[in-house]
Amino acid sequence: MANWIEKIDLNKAINTATEQYDLSRHEEPCPNEVKELIIAELNKSQILRRFAISVKRVKSIAALNRLLVQIYDEADYRKVWCGLN
Repeated sequence: MANWIEKIDLNKAINTATEQYDLSRHEEPCPNEVKELIIAELNKSQILRRFAISVKRVKSIAALNRLLVQIYDEADYRKVWCGLN
């Protein structure tokens, strides 16, 4: 069992975004509302908040997905709990 340093609900924010928007079209522009949901959750973490600027700058859903991989890798490495799916 990991000793989590921080806990945020990033998975819940992503699930909410997925319910509200069709994020399956990877070539489409990423809706600003989706970015804002994710940024709001990242800002709750001292460790992950540095990714908020990168999220704001993504253009496509595919770019956001690539960035989320980096965010989750950093969360795992730095022991930030992102919630359950």
